[in-house]
Amino acid sequence: MRAALTIAAHLYQTTLKREIRMARTSIPSLFGISQIRALQAQMATIITCVRELHPFMEAVLVGDWNQVRTKQQKISQLECDADKLKRELVILFG
Repeated sequence: MRAALTIAAHLYQTTLKREIRMARTSIPSLFGISQIRALQAQMATIITCVRELHPFMEAVLVGDWNQVRTKQQKISQLECDADKLKRELVILFG
């Protein structure tokens, strides 16, 4: 189970990094710089959130419920932050 989780996390991060590189090269040609910075801020928040999933799942696997609760709260806050940035993007892109 742990090996499968590690492989899945690695594949997800690799795919995410590739998509971010692609977005950085194609999006600037479509939109202005200020919108790009807002989009990059949202993407950075999402990446931080995704990086918290692996430690969260490890805490679940070992049954460290205090750590699970801490990680869940951090992930939840990051998701809220990403949602706020998304709302700002909606306003920017109108």
